[in-house]
Amino acid sequence: MIHYIYLIFEYIAGLTIFNWLHGYRRGAILIDFEERYNDHQKQIAAIITELASQGREVDYVGYRQFEIDGKLYIEIKQACNPLSQVTCLFYSLLGSI
Repeated sequence: MIHYIYLIFEYIAGLTIFNWLHGYRRGAILIDFEERYNDHQKQIAAIITELASQGREVDYVGYRQFEIDGKLYIEIKQACNPLSQVTCLFYSLLGSI
C-alpha cells in the first residue's frame, strides 16, 4: 500500500517539475505565433503588437529583454519541431511574484 502512495507522489512531483521546466510557472507570459520570424526586428515588432493588443505597456530594452507593465522580462523562444508554432515565453528577471 505504501508503495502505491509513493508511486503517486513521484508522479505528481514529476509532473510539477516538468511543468516548471517548460515554463508553465506563475509570472510567465506566453505568446503563440502562427509563423516563424527569421528577422529579429520583425519578431520584436510582433511581440510588442501582440502584448499591446492585450492591454499591456511594452518597451524593448535590449537583447531579448522587455519591460512589460513596469517589470523586466526576458524572452525565451521555444519550438517543439520545425513545423509547429513558435512560442515566446517571458520570464520576470526579478523572479515570479
